[in-house]
Amino acid sequence: MVPAFRAALQVHLVETSPSLRAAQQQRLGMAVAGWHDDPATLPEGPAIILANEFFDALPIRQFIRRDGAWLERHVAAGRFLDLPAAASPPLPAEAPEGAIGEWAEAGRPPRPASPPAAATRAAPCSRSTTARPRPASATACRA
Repeated sequence: MVPAFRAALQVHLVETSPSLRAAQQQRLGMAVAGWHDDPATLPEGPAIILANEFFDALPIRQFIRRDGAWLERHVAAGRFLDLPAAASPPLPAEAPEGAIGEWAEAGRPPRPASPPAAATRAAPCSRSTTARPRPASATACRA
């Protein structure tokens, strides 16, 4: 490892389980600068983030634009179910048909609505943000 990189490196772990924190402490020792219960408490600045299903497991509310209205997306019996939202966060009224917006449960601002899948065909994504399968009508990628 490059000495200057190692000197600047600070490892911060997001882990809420006390038993897993203890196991990490035992294995990683002094290499860990600190543990956090929430990614929002990570130090400011450049970061290299590694996650094992963590971001995919964060609670979010997902909305999809259909027929000029936002519907909340649910999962039931392994399939998407789009229903009228009881109380939706502020989502852009000008979003195109098929756009998807996400709202973090912790009250953070929503992720910008993504373009519908048809709009992404001209410029396909170079990355995947989720391992879950998506229906053909869903967005192919997010900003």
